[in-house]
Amino acid sequence: MKKYRYTALLTFIISLMMVVSVVFPTVASAEDSMTSSATQETTHQDTAEQLTAQDTADELTKKDTADQLITSSPAFDAEKTIDGVKVKVSADANVFPEGTTMEVKKVTLTSQEKKLISEKQDDNKSTIKQYSFDITMKNKDGEEIEPDTSKGKVKVTFTNDYVKMLSTDVYHIVDDKKAETLKLDQVKDTITGETKSFSTYVIDFNYDNSKIYYLYGDSSVLASKLLAQLLTDGTTIDESKITNVTSTKSYITASKADNKWTISADPNTKSDVSAGADVTITYDGNDYTINVKYTKTKDTTGKTDSWINNFNYTPSGQTVTLTKFIGTVKSISIYPTVTIKGTEYNNVKVKSSLFAVSNSPNAKNLEEINFIGRVVNK
Repeated sequence: MKKYRYTALLTFIISLMMVVSVVFPTVASAEDSMTSSATQETTHQDTAEQLTAQDTADELTKKDTADQLITSSPAFDAEKTIDGVKVKVSADANVFPEGTTMEVKKVTLTSQEKKLISEKQDDNKSTIKQYSFDITMKNKDGEEIEPDTSKGKVKVTFTNDYVKMLSTDVYHIVDDKKAETLKLDQVKDTITGETKSFSTYVIDFNYDNSKIYYLYGDSSVLASKLLAQLLTDGTTIDESKITNVTSTKSYITASKADNKWTISADPNTKSDVSAGADVTITYDGNDYTINVKYTKTKDTTGKTDSWINNFNYTPSGQTVTLTKFIGTVKSISIYPTVTIKGTEYNNVKVKSSLFAVSNSPNAKNLEEINFIGRVVNK
């Protein structure tokens, strides 16, 4: 009986174990299945999100490309020659829309525009030639436009032979109340300035009318040498293009011999003439004027208020070096360049009454004078 009980118990345990082995794998399988489904769902979601992000990026890229195709334009470069002046406008990419064109025409300044330019001009400059151009930029539809200078720079360039021989100024008439002077860079016969808008531009070719040339006694000088003082350094002067020379004073005369014009001091003049004569030289159809002063006095050493004795001076090239100095720089008033104790001074003028020329018959300023002098009136 006892044996039967053990056998029955063992049979029950074995049966129970079989039931457990069937049930638990099913549960584990269900859990694994749920985990797998969740993983697959997450993977599908991630893939969907990735596809959405990629689509968005693709759309943005397409939009940026489209925008670039719409707004991008190449660098601009156009030129036109009018009345012997080549006008050129150049700009960085995207400053002007694609299809932009340039129009240039010669214009006559109004009285108001002339006034604006006159207010900008230096009193010590005389105009030889002046050009006025209206520069207009138009888009592909023919509408007037201005450069978008937030995208880059715009430069305007003028080329002409006068650039090489004369000083050049360029004025931009912004409107009927304002004109501006362009800052220029020069390379040979070409000048270039940066601008931000377009309308009327005035190109002014001029020379310095404040220069003075000195004649002593019965000395003389070729008109071509006088003219060289007014033109850009290195300018070659064709004597045959000097067609006339005149003087406003009788003690400075002009004459022509062997196809060369000469300016001379009248030897009959008995005393220094401080006012000077305006000598006008007609060259290649244009009039150039320079003031020519005359002095007859040779030696004033030891006379009233001698100031030159305060200096030991040594002319060298284009500089007069003063090695000894008494007084102030202003009291010397030497023009245009002197060196005092190693320091260079510029832009102070000398009055003819302050000195007399000796042994320098063709001197045009103190840079070329071996001189002794006196102060007539301080």
